[in-house]
Amino acid sequence: MAQKHNLFNQKTGQKKVSDQQRWQILGLLKDRTKTEREIAELVGVSQKCVNATKRNFQATYRVNNIGNCGRRSKLSNRDVSYIFRLVRKNPSTSYRQIPVDFNSKLKEHKISRETVRRVLAKKERRNWTNKDWAKVIFCDESNFEVNTTTLVIDLIEQSKMLIDDAVGTIVRIARRGLAEFCGLDIYDDDDSSSYDYVRSTMKMAQILEMQ
Repeated sequence: MAQKHNLFNQKTGQKKVSDQQRWQILGLLKDRTKTEREIAELVGVSQKCVNATKRNFQATYRVNNIGNCGRRSKLSNRDVSYIFRLVRKNPSTSYRQIPVDFNSKLKEHKISRETVRRVLAKKERRNWTNKDWAKVIFCDESNFEVNTTTLVIDLIEQSKMLIDDAVGTIVRIARRGLAEFCGLDIYDDDDSSSYDYVRSTMKMAQILEMQ
C-alpha cells in the first residue's frame, strides 16, 4: 500500500497541477475520510491547491482553471479605471475622443474605439439580472445555424398572402370597370355571396356575349 502512495508523494512545487490530480483531490474529498492537509500530502500538492480545487468545482463544476482560458486582457485594472474616470469626468464624450485622451496619457499601449466600447459595455452589463440576460441571444460564431426550413415556409406564406391581395385588388378594379362599361350598378365586391352580386355578374356576361 505504501508503494501505491509513493506515486503521489512527489511534490509538484510551482509546476502546473494536472486535471488528473484535481480529480483525485475531489474523489478524496468526497470520501470524507481525510483532512485537506492529508489529501495534499497524498496527492503531492499544497493544502491551498486542495482548497482552491474544492471551491472552483463547487462554483463551476469543472476542474480546469478558467483564468488560463483565452488571451490575456490587453488592459490592466489601472487602464480600465482611467477609462471610467474619463467617462465620469465628461459623460458626453464620444468613443472617438476617449482613445485619443487615453493614448496621449498612457504610452504603454494603444487602444481603439472598439476596445473602449467593449470596456463600457462590460461595465453596463455587470449588474444585469437573469431577466435582462434572457433577452440576449447567444450563438457560437464558429457554428451559427438558422432553421432554414421554417424561414422558407414563412416567406412562402407571406408571398401567397401578398399575391392573393394583389390578385383580389386587380379583380375588383376590373369588375368595377366592366360594370361601368355595361351600364350596371356597382355592388359591394366583398359581399360576393349576395344575390345582387351574382345577378350583376351574370348580366355582364350576357352583355359581353352580345358584343
